[in-house]
Amino acid sequence: MAQWCSFWKTDLKNAETALRQSLVSHIITAKHAAPYMIRNRSGLIVEVTENNVLSAGGNPVTQVVKLALKGLALNMAAELRPYGVSAVAITPGFLRNDAGAVRRYRGDVA
Repeated sequence: MAQWCSFWKTDLKNAETALRQSLVSHIITAKHAAPYMIRNRSGLIVEVTENNVLSAGGNPVTQVVKLALKGLALNMAAELRPYGVSAVAITPGFLRNDAGAVRRYRGDVA
């Protein structure tokens, strides 16, 4: 997917795959971890994303993932609180992912 372009210029060819790998995978992991934490009345789910503002940058699919991870943590925190389990989203700053490093290594991007 092209980065830093207007939503109407975005190539959505890989959007479903990106959403599944970048968002749904977090939901699947939390879904399987939560019952153990609830049973032990203890635990912490941490969602890691970059940028702690509403405008996430990048293409629209990237923005949706970043915003959704923050919302997911908020919703999980509310649902898990009565069971002594916490959920947070942290935003340590710019995150360089492996996919970008591979593309740079292959010479696909500057």
